[in-house]
Amino acid sequence: MVDAGRADPGQETEAVGDQNTVQSTRLGIRNLERVVAMLIPATVKPGEDYTDLKSMYNQAIGQWRTELGHVAAIVGGVDSQEKYGEQQGVRFTPISADRQRDAVAFLNEEAFKTPTFFLDKDILRRIEVDGVVGQIGQVQSRLLRTLMADTARAAQMIEFATLASPGEQVYTLGEMFADVRNGVWSELADGSVKIDAFRRNLQRAYLDIADSVINGKSSNDDAAALLRGELQTVDESIARALPHAADEITRRHLEAAHVRIGRVLEPGKE
Repeated sequence: MVDAGRADPGQETEAVGDQNTVQSTRLGIRNLERVVAMLIPATVKPGEDYTDLKSMYNQAIGQWRTELGHVAAIVGGVDSQEKYGEQQGVRFTPISADRQRDAVAFLNEEAFKTPTFFLDKDILRRIEVDGVVGQIGQVQSRLLRTLMADTARAAQMIEFATLASPGEQVYTLGEMFADVRNGVWSELADGSVKIDAFRRNLQRAYLDIADSVINGKSSNDDAAALLRGELQTVDESIARALPHAADEITRRHLEAAHVRIGRVLEPGKE
């Protein structure tokens, strides 16, 4: 039985509307950018430590995570209405292909690209020696796992495509995986390939999640098959990109990714 609260993003806590989630979240993130810029004057007081600054900074990252989660919920989701036997129409309608496609494009731009507005050294060097790379990476990895490794989401997207009427526009699981791959590995298409620490972490998380789906015992078989194809495409792109690596760490990262992909696709081969 479908859990409408789980499948319908409009039923979430802090739901931001059934048609404008992406726009609402975009505005929310712009507000977060303004908030981060004001954190030092708002929290730093003579004679006091930086406890309030650290707390507010961490809350800002938490709000970023929450708002991005609303957008991720659109993918493979439904619009639902409570109905009973005498009422016409269905309870669950798949969210339109365009809305789902726009949601993934938004996540590629606002979640998986490095959120530079959080990288204010005046803040960071007051509250910690290091940690922001890992903190941002945790949010990004969680969102990636939501899109790539949620078996219920994969099953819904496959069923929606299977039951679609002739000519009906459907955002397929394969299209979604391809869009995510293009976003996460976008540097590979650049003339000069340079991948920063945040994106290297994101790409390693992508490979970890793909491995868990492809070689996991409880994965969706169709999702595993599709992700095998995505990894093969990534590996081909890495081969083309390696001669154009702009620095040593990017080159070594891509070489390691190539080795990891081989192990994921052929786990028993040494």
